[in-house]
Amino acid sequence: MQWVIKLAKPFEGVFGNNSELKVIQFLLPLSDLEFNISEIARNVGVSRQTLEPVIKKLAKWNVLKVVSRHGNARYFAMNKDSGFIEA
Repeated sequence: MQWVIKLAKPFEGVFGNNSELKVIQFLLPLSDLEFNISEIARNVGVSRQTLEPVIKKLAKWNVLKVVSRHGNARYFAMNKDSGFIEA
């Protein structure tokens, strides 16, 4: 079963509409949940190939963290210990 979550996009008008912003807008209100790259890609409307470097960048910036692994799939969530979440 596939589903797509539709949420408000409060930052789009201010900061533009790039992939990093799309991921943050999607995950920020869902910070207690974890998603794999395919689920994030489907929900933000970009390809998995486009999303992979974005996820790496956000993890490097400490905005996202790997929460768990199931086989080869990594599940990500917002890093609540990041100053970004607090701000």
